[in-house]
Amino acid sequence: PTGCIMEAGKVIAGSVIILAGILAVSPMVLFEAIDESRETVTYADLSWEQRATLEVGPFATEKIQSGVISLTSAVLYGDDLIVAGEFENELDFYGDNITANGSKDLFIASLNSSGEWNWFATAGGQSKDTDFWLEQSGDEIIVYGRSNGESQFGEFNHTGYYTRGQSPFIANISATTGDWLGVQPDITGGKGSVSGLWCGW
Repeated sequence: PTGCIMEAGKVIAGSVIILAGILAVSPMVLFEAIDESRETVTYADLSWEQRATLEVGPFATEKIQSGVISLTSAVLYGDDLIVAGEFENELDFYGDNITANGSKDLFIASLNSSGEWNWFATAGGQSKDTDFWLEQSGDEIIVYGRSNGESQFGEFNHTGYYTRGQSPFIANISATTGDWLGVQPDITGGKGSVSGLWCGW
């Protein structure tokens, strides 16, 4: 598997370099929480089946790569792994064809302990839409992110409050069904202002 490093505030895909001494005491981090108050997902948190699915899934292994999903966030919901990221153009996700509405759209999905996808959902508009953080709250997943202009979250429409550039939002999605439950502007910027760091494949 490949991983990522942080350079000048940007996520750059590359080989994971871990000193032997560190490897002996630390599990491989798949998703690093930049903010210490947030959850960090490690390789040890996942079943073998989940790891295998992630390795062969349509996920980016390089910084710039088309036809794949660039993962940016993850959170655990029981034994299920909820991942999120962004994609553009058309994408084949295990036989389902999904198409971005514009530049880049948000992708979120649930992977069970058997390595099977429970559900997936998308959201977005004509411009770039992305997530910055996922948080579990009961049977819901809270998605913090940014969008440009008008974006569609299932039956819910969201219009950013910035006339130029990306506006922070907070969206809710069911952790069990993948149905969007609502979206609203994040007027504080809040958790959508600090991105996480995916260190998986």
